[in-house]
Amino acid sequence: VCLPLWMLLGAVIVVPFAGSSRTMGTYESLVWLNISALLGSVFIPLGYMMLQGTEKTRPPQSQFLAIAPLTIPHAWTGLSLFIFGFTSQFMLVEIIAEMADPAELPRAYAGISAPFQLVAFAVVGVGGYYFVGDAVQGMIIESLPFGGALTAACVCLVIHMLISYLIKGVVFCSSLQRLFDGAYASPTDARARSWVSWNAVVISTVACAWLFANLIPFFTEAVDLVGASVCPLSCWIIPIGMYLRCSWDAEDEKLRIGFLEGVLLVVELALALILMIFGTSSAAQRIVSGWQDFGFPFACHCQGLWSTCECSSGRIGMEYCNLTAT
Repeated sequence: VCLPLWMLLGAVIVVPFAGSSRTMGTYESLVWLNISALLGSVFIPLGYMMLQGTEKTRPPQSQFLAIAPLTIPHAWTGLSLFIFGFTSQFMLVEIIAEMADPAELPRAYAGISAPFQLVAFAVVGVGGYYFVGDAVQGMIIESLPFGGALTAACVCLVIHMLISYLIKGVVFCSSLQRLFDGAYASPTDARARSWVSWNAVVISTVACAWLFANLIPFFTEAVDLVGASVCPLSCWIIPIGMYLRCSWDAEDEKLRIGFLEGVLLVVELALALILMIFGTSSAAQRIVSGWQDFGFPFACHCQGLWSTCECSSGRIGMEYCNLTAT
């Protein structure tokens, strides 16, 4: 089965859930399933590598350095990935609107969510680097050979991504429905016309997502590009600008920005602008340089999907393909 058909299967799976959930809290059990799937996608590969040992998981030419030399392109890539994974300002308003006690957001976000994500990023990053060395590329599951561990990790990752984009899709589709059919856009509107409108938006969005995903045959590079170009603007520059304007108009002196807070905001704005300029340029250069290797839109893209020498000769566990070719 080729990649476009797998993506179509994912779209078919997510449509019923997206079409029946007009708020992020419709399926509360999916939150716990999402966390479990995320942990599975991290610890299944690491557990497999731990059982195999570095003598089997680390390629011969790969190095593991306690302090590796830092390069500017690698710094931009890492920063872009972190920003893409951590920033959520574009949907925090909707999250606050659905909370029973909005005052709990700082504790839930800064005290629970952010530390959990940071630990997950650190564990998978440091663990993957230790077991594979500097030859590690892409996602950690790409360093697993074909077999049960890879299948289980992929299932967990698919579940995690489907639920994550289901939650984000509620925010996006709600905005579209308010834009095109505002009179029937209330999540509590039980009229048939409202549900037809909602499902029309959902199906159109999923169809466009499937189309764009097949037109752009690369993932990690696209995440780098979005993380460097869109996220700093939508999650840093615009919110900070709105906050500065609100503080400027505030009559209460207690709501005015202090010196240290102002310095921090200036640093964040400077980092956002630098990342947008140089990070976007670096991501675009990587896309252009690797354009010949990405393949054509709607191609099969069997790399990493099929355990054949034609598709996955460079994957770990497929070394016999090179021996056969020699």
